[in-house]
Amino acid sequence: MTHAHQHPARTVSRTLRAGFTLVELLVTISIIVVLVSLITVAYSKIIGSAKSAANTSVVNAIGQGVESFRNDFASKPPPLITSPPNGSGPGGLGNASAGSFSVPQMLDDATDRALVIRDARYYSEWTLATYLLGNSDLNGDGVVTYSSPGNEQANLDDGHDGPGFRDPGPLLAWKRRESRGGDWVHEPAQTGRIYGPYLEPGFDEFIETVDLNGAPMQRFTDSYGNPIRYYRGYLTINPSKGTKDSLYMPSELFTPAAAEQLMREPGINGSGDEVAVQKFHAQNREVMTAEYTILAANDDPARWITGDGEQIRPYGDATIGKDQERRDIRLLTVAGIFGPFRTNDISPAADAGKIGFENWRDMIRTNVRYTP
Repeated sequence: MTHAHQHPARTVSRTLRAGFTLVELLVTISIIVVLVSLITVAYSKIIGSAKSAANTSVVNAIGQGVESFRNDFASKPPPLITSPPNGSGPGGLGNASAGSFSVPQMLDDATDRALVIRDARYYSEWTLATYLLGNSDLNGDGVVTYSSPGNEQANLDDGHDGPGFRDPGPLLAWKRRESRGGDWVHEPAQTGRIYGPYLEPGFDEFIETVDLNGAPMQRFTDSYGNPIRYYRGYLTINPSKGTKDSLYMPSELFTPAAAEQLMREPGINGSGDEVAVQKFHAQNREVMTAEYTILAANDDPARWITGDGEQIRPYGDATIGKDQERRDIRLLTVAGIFGPFRTNDISPAADAGKIGFENWRDMIRTNVRYTP
């Protein structure tokens, strides 16, 4: 009889490991890093889109406010500028002594009026809040809401304490002049209708109060804290030819399509192909034909600091010389905001050097504009 040989049962032992191997740990960490990066990028895009939508909303609301002002006064708000002409400071008022603001119409000489607007780069940071809200220190006494000894309800800034204002007069400046060539006196009406405010509630986060050499002034800002600008009276004509030429506008008002074309076709910036030049002007037509433009940078200024630590305003303020090579573009710093549009127009201002068209184009792309 044959007996099958039986083997004893084999026991397979398994050793349970505690934790991960080094390789597994590194792989896990890498996956987590990638996921966090993707989430961060997605979150940043969501935040950026939300800020852009908010900036578009506030710029449009301000534009509607300007139109409401125009309906009441049959005129657009004037740009607030430094006085006298050729004063310094960002936004057309920045370094003015308290109470020295003016409007161009206060200057008797037409050349002076043109120069002071040009030197302010055709924009003001202070106009919109002053004329739409009515809550700034316009006479330079350091306060915006107070009572005078002779009249407990008097307000000597714009005629009304708090939001709103009284009739700003024929120059829309709350000033009067006793004789031609004489000094202007800040003297707002103390009776009559209260106008404004011309902006609906809900935009408080876009209103900033700035101590301007002792004078508290308000201005609108975008979601990144950049002042919202009001452009008026900018050049759209080649002075020597009398023809339409959008290269004479401030460069930050160019459309993204025009900025792209200017990079691709250097002849536009000189005496190039007429067809290309006309195409360029056509792409800027909306701004060229507008009575005014409201501009928000819609960009984080922290992205635009030079290696020397100079802050570049993220609007695309630049000098574009007619006779320069197309890539010799200069983005202006805060200190050099009053730069030329053409190198043969006025003396060059301080700038950040040759930064390149790519950076300028990226700024133009983010800008949010309103034109009526």
